[in-house]
Amino acid sequence: MAEDMSAQLLDQVRASEFFALQLDESTDVANAAELLVYIRFIFQEMFVEELLFCKALESRTTGKDIFQVLDEYINSNGLDWSRCVGVCSDGAAAMTGKNSGVTALIKQKAPNAAFTHCMLHREALVAKRLDDELNQVLQDIIQVVNFIKARPLKHRLFALLCKEMGARFDGLLLHSNVRWLSRGAVLSRVYELRSEVAEFLLSEKHQLADRFKNEAWILKLAYMADIFSHLNVLNQSMQGRDTYIVHMQDKVRAFCLKITLWSNKLKEGITEMFPLLHQELLSSGGEMDTISPLIQSHLEHLQGYFRDYFPDLDSTHLNWVRNPFAPDVGSCLDLKSQEELIEMISSWDLKMKFETLSLSNYWMYVKKDFPILAESALKCLLPFATTKST
Repeated sequence: MAEDMSAQLLDQVRASEFFALQLDESTDVANAAELLVYIRFIFQEMFVEELLFCKALESRTTGKDIFQVLDEYINSNGLDWSRCVGVCSDGAAAMTGKNSGVTALIKQKAPNAAFTHCMLHREALVAKRLDDELNQVLQDIIQVVNFIKARPLKHRLFALLCKEMGARFDGLLLHSNVRWLSRGAVLSRVYELRSEVAEFLLSEKHQLADRFKNEAWILKLAYMADIFSHLNVLNQSMQGRDTYIVHMQDKVRAFCLKITLWSNKLKEGITEMFPLLHQELLSSGGEMDTISPLIQSHLEHLQGYFRDYFPDLDSTHLNWVRNPFAPDVGSCLDLKSQEELIEMISSWDLKMKFETLSLSNYWMYVKKDFPILAESALKCLLPFATTKST
């Protein structure tokens, strides 16, 4: 059955005019290196995403080794490298090395393919960058959580204390660097149970017990829980199937504009965009001046990190792909494409279709009548934006 499904998938890919790949080299629970390759292609006028193959990397995991496994599969199954229009990877050195990385080797086979560094991975790298003061708070939290969670007896005693104090939760969450969203969840849970944690640490005479009685420290914790919650929302919005690079760029660009807005509002003394911090300031009567410079500094640095990791956000030249019916979007196109665009936007029926179909389905729908525009648009939409399909 598995062989038959694989054969059907390969037949569909061979019939597709273009395809895009997503590469993810990972280590499983048995400490074995695995190469997972997903593919997105066109079948029956629709975009299809499937797992192409998963193969063990038996020795080294260099770019050359990874490419050899991939190239052997592509060639042995009659797939055409020239039809590859995009490759998305996690940005590791083995993938992106200038001379011997996988992308460099693929470029020799598919010179027209676009290469994308996973946008989820880039966002996670941005989130990891913290000012020293905030990083120290995070390290304190990790130490406290490990103290309670890593010892079964202490975990049970803490759960009992939470029940006695009427807490909404009866335990903390563990932080893991591999699980990118865990940091925000851990911080929010610790803030929620800050009174219970303070009581437990005092009873255990823990060295960090005084942190939970320090108002300035609590304000930093509240802000970090808030900002990581915002970052988690951004991360989750970029997950899932049928994601397009142009849409992901829009989401990241919007988040950067929000950071600017938050920074300006903070200067005016407004903190509603950080609900936990806002609540803490109201309930404790704390002074915003004690933490405002630190938050301003972090927001400024965060903005800079997004610029560093996302230098490709200016994609106004692709506005015609997002919405061909918007005004003045075709100036960057060549003559033939502009002629097709004029004919397209003059059709009221097509405008109605654009409003009812998904972006990829619309460009598939008009492919017969507007082949030049549709081919360019589909090549932009087909590549993966992330290396995490769900």
